Order: sequence, then C-alpha cells, then structure tokens
Amino acid sequence: DDYLMVLGIEQKLPFGSPFDLYAFGDGNPATTQMKMNVGPMPWFTSPKLVVHFFRPLTCATMQLDHALFGRHVVLYHLHSVIWYLAFVAAVALLYRRMLSPGMALLALFIFALDEAHWFPAAWWSNRNALVSATCALWGFLAYLRWREDRWFPGAPLSLVGFALGLLGGETALGVVAFLAAYELFGPNPLPLTPFRDGRNRFAVLLPLGLLGLVYIVYYKWA
Repeated sequence: DDYLMVLGIEQKLPFGSPFDLYAFGDGNPATTQMKMNVGPMPWFTSPKLVVHFFRPLTCATMQLDHALFGRHVVLYHLHSVIWYLAFVAAVALLYRRMLSPGMALLALFIFALDEAHWFPAAWWSNRNALVSATCALWGFLAYLRWREDRWFPGAPLSLVGFALGLLGGETALGVVAFLAAYELFGPNPLPLTPFRDGRNRFAVLLPLGLLGLVYIVYYKWA
C-alpha cells in the first residue's frame, strides 16, 4: 500500500488523485477491471467493490513528505512517529485530568507501549488513524477545558480539532463517542447555557452534532 500511495502522489497510476489516495474501489466494474489489470487488485476482486475513504488532511501530510523528502522513506516514518508522540501527549493530559499522578503515569506507560499501537505508527499508509485521532483528541481536551474550567477559547478550538480530525479520517468519530459519553454520563459541569440538566448538555453538543451531520452527509454523497 505504501508503494501505491507514493505512485498515487506522483500521478503514475491511472486512478485516484494526490489528495484522494484512499480511493480503492468506486463500484464501477470497468474501473475495477482496470485495477486488476494494472496490479493493485487481485483477480478475485468483486467487480462492484466500493472502498473509498475521505481523508484529505492525511493525504496532504503524505504529500508534504514526498515534497520534502522525495523517496527517503525513513523520514516518512519519522513524521508518523511525531504524530504518535503528539497523540500520546494528548492522552497524558487527559489522564492527568482524570487520575491521580501515580495512576496517570502508569496508565500512560501502558498506553504508550501498547503493541496494538505500533501499526499506525510504523505503517505509512495507516497514518490516517494517527492524524484523525490526534486532532480529535486535542479537540476533546479543549472541550473539557471549556466545560470544566470555563476556558472559553476551548469551545471554538474543540470544533477546529474535531473538524481537522474528520478531515484526517473516520477514526475521529471514536473520539466523538467519548465526548457524547461525557455529556450523557459524566459529572455535571458548570452550566454554560440558560438551560439546565439534559437540555444544557444537548445545547452544548449541538454545534458538534451539526459538524458531524455535515460530515456524514458529504461523506455519503461524495
């Protein structure tokens, strides 16, 4: 997949585009047959295969790698490791808010070394998971600061974080689920609207809900 991504950026493949690298199948039998002839798809691929992900921000970071480093792929992977460190840093801040110092340190150590995390950190094509989750998690942290600390820049910054996360990939939706769980089951934060209880929680989630709705409608349409 990494080789295909590089060829896609260099526009040496008869399909896809540099900012739409995750277009593996469009449901058109003629396109699928062409991909089987060229090589990316095996002969037994369904002619009507539809696998197309919306990840323009991730594609932009991969474009940046190619523009800066050419085909020196070790530097591509170093870039992914930097994304992973930013992800772990966000987790560290989240644990610090939730746990005692000793428990936070232990939890962070286990999280950072979890063997399940090596794949997106080492596999260039899977950077989408890091870009989307990292941006969304920093957005979640901004949201918590807004809700619990009355840090009002956190409101717009949380929307920016989640928007960038969704542009990075659909993994950001998993972080949105944490935010919804926080509002549904978490402690009652300081009220930020004239409403109380459930209505207050619904009101503060409305902008993010609208963002998610726009994302899902566009994803399905495009």
